[in-house]
Amino acid sequence: MIAPNSLFPAELTFASQCVAALRDAKLAAASAGGSFGWAEIERVIGEQFEAWDRDHFRGITEKVSERRGAKGKDPCFEAMAQLCGIDWRNCTADERGRLNNALKQLRAVTPSLSPEHLSNFASRWKAKYPSAELTAKTFSANWSLVSHTKTSKEAKIDHIEELSAQLARVRAEKNQLYPEDAQREDLNEPQLVRLRWLVAEESNLSSKLARIRGYG
Repeated sequence: MIAPNSLFPAELTFASQCVAALRDAKLAAASAGGSFGWAEIERVIGEQFEAWDRDHFRGITEKVSERRGAKGKDPCFEAMAQLCGIDWRNCTADERGRLNNALKQLRAVTPSLSPEHLSNFASRWKAKYPSAELTAKTFSANWSLVSHTKTSKEAKIDHIEELSAQLARVRAEKNQLYPEDAQREDLNEPQLVRLRWLVAEESNLSSKLARIRGYG
């Protein structure tokens, strides 16, 4: 016999419900002048089990859903599924496995993987191979073959760095050609032409940087 202490709370609840239901059914049968045998006992316990099973497992399902919601969704999983034409809400275990395996490989080489990375890859893949199928395997097998890994933010940062480097070179050449204490009369015609170009280029690069940074 199982000791009451060893039962889980849910089992204790179920046992208590059965005892109460059997007692009520027995009293009802006695009041009606009927009998209360094994058939009635099985019926009552069966009804209690169905009710407990339904309510108990419904509660488990709700708790699991709450935990999944707390963890949050995986935007990359949803993005890859959508790009591959897969309904991630109703995909099979095999489809989900292929998507997760591909994402695991991509994150190993691109830790900051985002949906934009995947979208950029898909766009370039379609442009390069218009008739080729796009699958989870396509991503993991060709990730380094297609130029795709920079997001718009990363590309903006790289562009700013490139323009800043160009601007620094232009200013360095201009200062070397025409120091602050120099006079324009000291320059010959080719040097003056070069100086005018450097001044114009400095202004052009400064304006570009201001626009990209959002200052202008």
